[in-house]
Amino acid sequence: MYGNVLAFVTLSLLVPSAQAQSKPPQPSPQVHEHAGNAVVLDDSFEYAIIDYGVGQIQVRAGNDSKSFSPDLFWVKFRVLNKSDHLIQRPRYITSSFNALRVVDNWGNTYWLRRPEAADVGGNWQDASLPIADWDKSRQTYKPGESSWDLRIIHIRDFVDGITELHIYVEHQFNSGKNYYFRIVKPMERRTDLLQDQPERDSSQLQVTVVTEVIPALKRKPSR
Repeated sequence: MYGNVLAFVTLSLLVPSAQAQSKPPQPSPQVHEHAGNAVVLDDSFEYAIIDYGVGQIQVRAGNDSKSFSPDLFWVKFRVLNKSDHLIQRPRYITSSFNALRVVDNWGNTYWLRRPEAADVGGNWQDASLPIADWDKSRQTYKPGESSWDLRIIHIRDFVDGITELHIYVEHQFNSGKNYYFRIVKPMERRTDLLQDQPERDSSQLQVTVVTEVIPALKRKPSR
């Protein structure tokens, strides 16, 4: 029995504890926030929130119920090629297959996606979304060219008490950076998106751009 106890003690000394094997905690991200509604990413495109609101989207001429979508949270984006000379393709936001991640002040996650037929009354007959260049399916942009994109979340998907939304536009894993638009009191902007609606003054939007920088882990020197 003494031999068994000695063997157990020896084995315990050789096997590192679970605490010793655990990974060091991730450092907290450094947050940099600046005023404005646009950010230029590593593809030399500027992505901007032009307008947003809680309301209906007008999809047909007229004022009857078939002319408007149900109440939605909608966001209108602009995508602009900022290069001086290069014809380019944007990497972010414009793909119809990728929804944009949105996080509220409670930590809940939602997804901004392009509207489908069921979102605007059940069919597309005589319907069109009030977004320029929507049907062009543009692949490349000359310097200075831009287009618009529309994304929505159904009101029924939100929880109560939302005071802030973070709309993530990109995550560069190699650089350890997140970029997102921070919207304060998003549910209080009650406004519809109408056909032939003129561009609004973006300075009235409660939007800022936030960069999250995750510091690299410092490795301990090997002995």
